[in-house]
Amino acid sequence: MRTKHSLVTVITSLLLITACYSDNDQQAVNPNDLNNTDTYTKRLFLAGGHLTACSSMAPDECNDWDEVRTTLFADIEDTAIRSPQSEMVSISNQYVARVLTTSAWQSEPEWQSALDNTFQALQSDNPSLEYDSWDAFKTAFIGVSTARVNTDIDGVEADGDYLWYSSSSDQWDALHYLKMDDGVVQYTPNSTNLALLLDVFAGNSAVSAAINTLELNKQYPYIDLVNTLSPAFNSLAIEDQYRLLRALRNDVSYQRPLERVSLSDTYSEGSINAYQAFISLAAENTPDGEKPTVLVMTSSSNNNYDAVDVYLEIFSQAGANSVWLPIDRAYRQAVDAGRCEDLQLFHDIYTGKPHQDIYFPDYAAIKQQACEAPSSLLELIASADGLFINGGSQSRSLDSLVTDLGDSEEMALIRQRYEAGKLLVGGSSAGTAVMTGGKLDANANTNPMIDGGTNYDVLVGGYPSSAYVESGGLGLFTLGVTDTHFSERARETRLIKLLQQQQTRFGFGVDETTALIVRQEVANQEASPISMSVVGAGGVYIIDMADSSLVEAQPLWITDVKTHFLREGDIFEVDMSELSYDIRFSEQSSNTEIDETVEPLTNDDILYTKQDNYRYLAQQMIDGKASKAEGTSYENDPAYTVTLERGNQSQAVTDQEGNSSYQSIMVDITYEY
Repeated sequence: MRTKHSLVTVITSLLLITACYSDNDQQAVNPNDLNNTDTYTKRLFLAGGHLTACSSMAPDECNDWDEVRTTLFADIEDTAIRSPQSEMVSISNQYVARVLTTSAWQSEPEWQSALDNTFQALQSDNPSLEYDSWDAFKTAFIGVSTARVNTDIDGVEADGDYLWYSSSSDQWDALHYLKMDDGVVQYTPNSTNLALLLDVFAGNSAVSAAINTLELNKQYPYIDLVNTLSPAFNSLAIEDQYRLLRALRNDVSYQRPLERVSLSDTYSEGSINAYQAFISLAAENTPDGEKPTVLVMTSSSNNNYDAVDVYLEIFSQAGANSVWLPIDRAYRQAVDAGRCEDLQLFHDIYTGKPHQDIYFPDYAAIKQQACEAPSSLLELIASADGLFINGGSQSRSLDSLVTDLGDSEEMALIRQRYEAGKLLVGGSSAGTAVMTGGKLDANANTNPMIDGGTNYDVLVGGYPSSAYVESGGLGLFTLGVTDTHFSERARETRLIKLLQQQQTRFGFGVDETTALIVRQEVANQEASPISMSVVGAGGVYIIDMADSSLVEAQPLWITDVKTHFLREGDIFEVDMSELSYDIRFSEQSSNTEIDETVEPLTNDDILYTKQDNYRYLAQQMIDGKASKAEGTSYENDPAYTVTLERGNQSQAVTDQEGNSSYQSIMVDITYEY
């Protein structure tokens, strides 16, 4: 089944996104072949997130972790297997003092007093002074009554709930100092490291005085050291705090446990299929029988060491030679500033935890070597068949590859090889969101990179600049804006708002455990169609703003937004010679019709971001053969109505499992006070 729509621009980008990792041999590709584009295809893989794998850190994602543990990993000691660890919380006087003496709480005496009283109440209720987890601590904290807090803050009788949810971000960060240190790292002042620190902090008399209070050759646990140096220590910037800790730390021989993975025992077949689809795409340019080489970037993670084990194993077990590409914000900063000696310090700062080179010594060494010889990473990129960027924060990955001056050397080569059809590029979640950017055509606005935003807030108040990047992401996918975790978090209306606000035409929302694969032959691109196909358990929501009518920008009132929803087997193809696009549904689907006598279906919480109410309403409308459905917001100042309507151009099909695809369902977003 096909329908055709006008298209006003030439699309020249493709998108491929998933997760890959492993440190085996590389499949060599001759960089001199870049100019030979006759038989190559640009490929992008955009996954919507929640691609899972059975592992020791995610046992719930296994069919049966206990069986995996006692069979596949039976010969491995427990100490060599990384597993989830609860972060214990201490409210002992030592840890409480660490928090209360931070500038965030000291600078607000009423808040500090309220927090002090809250801690005293908790210490009275819990003589052990410890909580097994952060969640257990949170529950106890927010349960402290106003009578026990006994403090007015700006006219408000504060209780634990008020302190927890109304504290500033800096105050909130300081609360995390209550998480107990594991004792792996100890600190011993000696004449050499003290002389070094006194030189570093020569201009700070308070810190210098605190350093002079340390006892020579005494071994300090973390909390004792910090309290001895405070309040001067707490007044320092994080970089200086971590620099001081690194100078005083003892040498540690730490044998880290590894995250163990069994991809074949993963409960989610959709995730397994997605990983294998990525490998198949990456293998298109490799000789028959040879494994493709897939590079994995964990740059979207706060700590890019943390996810390396799992992704290397996932892609290795899926059939690739997987290699870690250790580019992240710390690498970028150290290389660009010529400060590789501070690479691990920068890493700790971005991670928010000191001494990560002790906890991940192997990956720290790899990144250190890369920093000191950055050309080695260019060689990896030049010989790779695929590149995968993980989930987390798209801004982190963007900052890892693009600077204020433009593409880094690594990104320039990635772009060159992608454009030549030699490198598959993909990712999941943030790894998909970062792919957007560039322009639909020379006259269009730049596609922004989405980086947050909740439905109701952006509809009423507009998209804040903090929740998107106006200049876009990596710019490998120039057709429109990419968003992820889409139907599951009901992100349809927020994406419509961003497209309207930035005056860009297309949006692509990819569901979890689903990927949008984008392909275009490199040769004769103006005549070559761009083909987008869907794989996975969910679907891809496509927004076309070309014929929409804006009534009011803020609060948003917009009508005639054209939307499509494609599932596995469906194709969205752009004919470049006619500047039009076709939608082809899977041949296994069956037509569904419209019964005009059916009353409009309704939903009373259409904007709720923790449930797929929008997708469910559209499915109900198709199942019931209704021509219209209306969803209203739970919020009522103003109350929003989202109307879905099927007209003459609309088509809907349902596969054998009861899941529907559709095209040209028109959407109106209106409100009333």
